[in-house]
Amino acid sequence: MKLDVLKDRSNLFLFVLGVISSTALLPELDIPYLKVDLFNLTAPMAGLFLIAYNYKTIKNSVSIYKKEFVLIFLFLLVLFLSSISSYDSRIAIKHYVKYFEVIIVFFGIVFYIESDEDVKAIFRFYLSSVIFLALVAILIYIFPNFFKNILFVHKIGLQFLPRNESLMSNPNVYGVFSAVICITSLTLLKEKFISKNFAILSLIASVFGILAAGSLNGFFTIMVCLCLFLYISQLSIINKIILITGSCAAVILLLLTILFFIRGQLDNRINIQGAYNSIFHGSLTPRLELWKGVIKSLNDTPFLGTGPSVYNHYFNKYTKLTGQDEKNIIGAYNSHNLFLQILAESGIIGFAIFLSIFILIFRLFKKRKYYIAIPFLALLFGQLFDCIVYDYFFLVFFISLLAIAIYENRKCDENAQIKST
Repeated sequence: MKLDVLKDRSNLFLFVLGVISSTALLPELDIPYLKVDLFNLTAPMAGLFLIAYNYKTIKNSVSIYKKEFVLIFLFLLVLFLSSISSYDSRIAIKHYVKYFEVIIVFFGIVFYIESDEDVKAIFRFYLSSVIFLALVAILIYIFPNFFKNILFVHKIGLQFLPRNESLMSNPNVYGVFSAVICITSLTLLKEKFISKNFAILSLIASVFGILAAGSLNGFFTIMVCLCLFLYISQLSIINKIILITGSCAAVILLLLTILFFIRGQLDNRINIQGAYNSIFHGSLTPRLELWKGVIKSLNDTPFLGTGPSVYNHYFNKYTKLTGQDEKNIIGAYNSHNLFLQILAESGIIGFAIFLSIFILIFRLFKKRKYYIAIPFLALLFGQLFDCIVYDYFFLVFFISLLAIAIYENRKCDENAQIKST
């Protein structure tokens, strides 16, 4: 009877998470005189439902996660003060409300997680997601005409498909998400959290996603995380060095192949000039300008920042990006670095609170909780050259990993107390 209750509870949670993630992939519904964003409607309702469903655990969770909740509320307070004091409070408050909607979902996930089985259920959901997305992408590639008029397709596609059909609004999101799931599959398999067959299937789907997206961020993320994974493996130092070097060389070779041949329109020539322009002039140079712009923005608002998403709309005020440069950097909507984006939006105070997350991850890594520490590091590494938490699907994935990290960190403390007694 108890097992049936746990199974029903898990299925209900996965259904709710599936609804949230599905609406995160959908574009706005363009109804006459009205645009409806399904995610903004379903996310807060789903989050409140999870909180209400797990109301019995709220009191216990608040007492257990007291420090973490205080930090989260402090960060929200800083963002709120930043929003109302922003030089464009209309934009800031609008996006602050969107952040708050996702925070409701975050608390719903935190209150849900009570055991390792709950953690496994969340991981299995996202591993299944990458398999589903790969299948949809393949179907779109095989039957493009059939999928053209389907609403779902507007946010799902590949680098090799028409550019107006990019996965989750940005191929970098698909590439980084696939890279994080790839390393997650390896670490979960190492810890025997999932079956070998399921791990292999998710690995195939995630590698397909990395290749199909053709994202530099995706390749960078998987390369760094493969090095981390090999570092924690039980091999000799010499073998670790050999495997790490070989893995990096293989990823770089694969990346160069895509840049030189596939992006060179498959013209049987190595398109060195095109690849160089793509990396440096079309990617790195505008990013460097945006990063310098964040530092300049601190002259105006050093402590509280510009407010949520305000820097995205006023980057011209702090950078030299105009005309063609703006087009080269995928719209130049943000600073293209998660940490600098947090610094720009919430200032030095908010950034200092955000950095406390590293203390949490460092503790988990030190306690050998690699199955959450390494995926979370992968998620952060993947945003050194981009800020893709603006994508709702990726943002929900981010808060899911954060909820698991908080749970595992507190479990480490409880185990340490038991041993000391």
